[in-house]
Amino acid sequence: MLKVNDLSMVYETPGGEKVSALSDISFSLDKGEFLTVLGPSGCGKTTLLNIIAGFLQPTQGEAVFDDELVSGPSPQRGMVFQQGALFEWMSVEKNVSFGPRMADKPKPDAEIRDNTQHWLDTVGLSDFGKKPVYELSGGMQQRVALARCLANDPGLILMDEPLGALDALTREKMQGLLLKLWKETGKTVILITHSVEEALILGERLFVMAPRPGRIEKEYRLPFAEQGVADDSRKIKAQPDFVQVREEIISMIWAMEEEIMGHQGEKQ
Repeated sequence: MLKVNDLSMVYETPGGEKVSALSDISFSLDKGEFLTVLGPSGCGKTTLLNIIAGFLQPTQGEAVFDDELVSGPSPQRGMVFQQGALFEWMSVEKNVSFGPRMADKPKPDAEIRDNTQHWLDTVGLSDFGKKPVYELSGGMQQRVALARCLANDPGLILMDEPLGALDALTREKMQGLLLKLWKETGKTVILITHSVEEALILGERLFVMAPRPGRIEKEYRLPFAEQGVADDSRKIKAQPDFVQVREEIISMIWAMEEEIMGHQGEKQ
């Protein structure tokens, strides 16, 4: 479904210095896979996501989605941000129905209403359709953002730290919801996060990225997301194999951070 070929991205700072944000990134995703991406700040995670979304054009290489070159944003590649980027002056249902109403060939009003209600039911907001977004908690707003994304029926869902601003308990509940939606819809998902535990519990596949330049340092294929669909995530997080992989990744990222700090000290 998604192919990323030899992707590189070089930025030029205001001082004229060239910074390699990504270097020779290549991978492919099959339909229905859930990929999580981890790494220290500055490793190019968000840059990679923005290129796949079509918000940025790479310096080199390409991203191909469903046999079409990614050259700009598309409803087929839905985005969920850390802050929901919702229309706060609109009601919940108007936010969710916005994409279908603005489509090149919008469906009949009754069909859009049914679609909107379906996704509100799915994310547990069936009684909140008339509420203005600003009255909702952070967790509920992220549920609205998810429903709004799904209402457009994208083939690929891109998520940039979607749970990063939530408290610990709400975040854990939302992780369970994401696994449920992934399994029920069969959507392909790429999720960026700074939380190692979150990456492990959600991702069938996990990339650990290294900085300077941004690249895929290591890939994991994991059983925990599949287990998390049916079992309590807290039990899974306590399993010895989960703990072992978590500690391995934390040590890897810690070493990267230490190296970055060392280089910064040398420059000073």
